[in-house]
Amino acid sequence: MPVKLLDTSGEAGDQSAVHAARLETVRKILDEALVARGYAVHDISEEALDARCPNPTPACLVAYAGEEGGRYALTVSVQKMSTLILYMAANIVDVPAQKVVYARQMTFRGDNDLAWASAADFLARRLGGFDAEAATPAP
Repeated sequence: MPVKLLDTSGEAGDQSAVHAARLETVRKILDEALVARGYAVHDISEEALDARCPNPTPACLVAYAGEEGGRYALTVSVQKMSTLILYMAANIVDVPAQKVVYARQMTFRGDNDLAWASAADFLARRLGGFDAEAATPAP
């Protein structure tokens, strides 16, 4: 799933292009970490997601992941509160059970390339603690 941004900073100026690049960097870092741990990653484009879930509620995101054949769905969002403070949340959802089986939240400092990449690297290392077998409810 694409990484989403909610900018509540109220800053002047259009930063959409730079933020789009940073969101893509976060997605790539997380994808690479999951692939390195043996998970198959099926990327859903932002355009396809927006078409399927114009109001991206958790229920719509999980349903779409299921339609795409996903067993688990990773959702990541970033909230920019100011130039200095950003918040990142990641959830792994067991799609058939429709249950969050892994969640991490963090704040990071700085709306710049290095801060975003460092936050993504930190989160990628934490995703290493996700164990699909242990997280999955027994059938």
